[in-house]
Amino acid sequence: MSKKDSALLLMQSKMLLRVRTEEIMVKKTVQIDRYLDLILNNNSFNNFTVTQLRDAYASIAKISNIEARKIIYRQVLRFLRLGLFKKEQAVNSRESKYSKTAKFLKTQFKPRSVVRTRRVRMTQQTTAGDNLNNIKEQLKQYKVDLLASVGESEEYMRLYESNPEFKTLLESEYHLARDQSSKLLGQIKALKTVLSHYSN
Repeated sequence: MSKKDSALLLMQSKMLLRVRTEEIMVKKTVQIDRYLDLILNNNSFNNFTVTQLRDAYASIAKISNIEARKIIYRQVLRFLRLGLFKKEQAVNSRESKYSKTAKFLKTQFKPRSVVRTRRVRMTQQTTAGDNLNNIKEQLKQYKVDLLASVGESEEYMRLYESNPEFKTLLESEYHLARDQSSKLLGQIKALKTVLSHYSN
């Protein structure tokens, strides 16, 4: 990773610390892709390779292996980071196997549907108080999103060397997470500016 990336990650980490001091609570329930949930709910589906999980996903979701691979790689990395999967490294990285951990079995999953970010609406019909409340709620959501995005960036950096078979994906996903964090920082700053204006 470049010095520029490291500097940006440091700035994001500082923002993360400020967010945590404001005691933003993140839900304990883990969201999961609904097709992946169906696959992993099968107790007999364990000790699998990425390829096996990809094929199962492509079959149930009715998509191509290429599309399924992009989705599965990202989910496998996420579950490793959360301690829900355990990896058994093989000489041939494609043959590395993954198994569900005890934490996985104790975790409550919530099948994920497409959720669009609720936008702050300011109309003539709403009062100034309603507008401020909407902005505050949106600010809280952006901060929660930032927690996840910064954590994701940090984890991609840690996984960069330990998972060579994911090298190309990790580089791509790291930059996506970094860009998302930068965008969230800008959105948080903008909303704080608006709130500061109203409070004066």
